[in-house]
Amino acid sequence: MKKLIRWFSILSLMLGLAICPATAENWQKAGYNDMMTVYVDMDSISTRGMMTEVRTKVIPAVTNRITHGINREIYDCHARRSALKTMTAFKGRKMIDHMKAKTLEWEPIEPYGVSGLVYRMVCAGTQAF
Repeated sequence: MKKLIRWFSILSLMLGLAICPATAENWQKAGYNDMMTVYVDMDSISTRGMMTEVRTKVIPAVTNRITHGINREIYDCHARRSALKTMTAFKGRKMIDHMKAKTLEWEPIEPYGVSGLVYRMVCAGTQAF
């Protein structure tokens, strides 16, 4: 009976580890300005064809409403444009707002802005400005 319980415990532990999602994050500072600091989750960068998707964290310089936001953005590295897919606002650890774009609204990358710094991080294999 003890062997059966031991095997069941080991099997449960292995199964729990196998189905547990990996939540490792590798946030690297992309840049900042007077309004915000932006970080890129380097582990979230994924490229499919011409598009590169990434998670970014935005920490506002001055606000009492939110502490940070986590965005999912998509970059068209060759056309030098980006679009916001999702945006989630947090106050501490509590999510206070979530928005999912119904259609992608593409915007050109500003070479000397924060979006240009993120572009350089996620589109490393493309030409610089």
